[in-house]
Amino acid sequence: MGKKLYWEGKTLAIAVIDLILIAGSYVLSYYLRLNFSFPEAETSSMLISLPIVLVIRTAVFYYNGLYRAVWRYVTLDDLMRIVKAVSFSTLLNVVIFTFLFRFESFPRSVFIIDMFILTVFMSGSRVATRWFHDLPKHEEVTGKRVAIVGTGHTPEAVLRRIRNTRDLQAVGYLD
Repeated sequence: MGKKLYWEGKTLAIAVIDLILIAGSYVLSYYLRLNFSFPEAETSSMLISLPIVLVIRTAVFYYNGLYRAVWRYVTLDDLMRIVKAVSFSTLLNVVIFTFLFRFESFPRSVFIIDMFILTVFMSGSRVATRWFHDLPKHEEVTGKRVAIVGTGHTPEAVLRRIRNTRDLQAVGYLD
């Protein structure tokens, strides 16, 4: 039971980080589209629409399973899932804003700019987390030095296993 609560807290932290990234991306896309000046009409439309964007994107991200994956093991499939979720949520935002506001005081290009920025933010945060966890630890290595021979998937698996043990230290690949 304690393990389940740990992961639920981690999921909540990931969702909060995503909310910050979504809001930051949306505001930044407005800044870029309006050349870093905010006319009153666009400012009010952005502030009215921001909660809607946050709810829609978070729901789509949850539905697409972005909160089930562990960031330190992000893969290309996870990145593709991010691209699909951001694209679908952008399309959903455009449809909903068309019905609710008829795009009055909404620059349409903001949604395209936001889609690209958010994709970079979401992918970048996951990849940076994986990169941080893959950094070598600054520990004194006392293990036996080995060279990995071969190419393909097997040497990569051997390297991962060597990194998880303290008895061996990989010093290079031989092909």
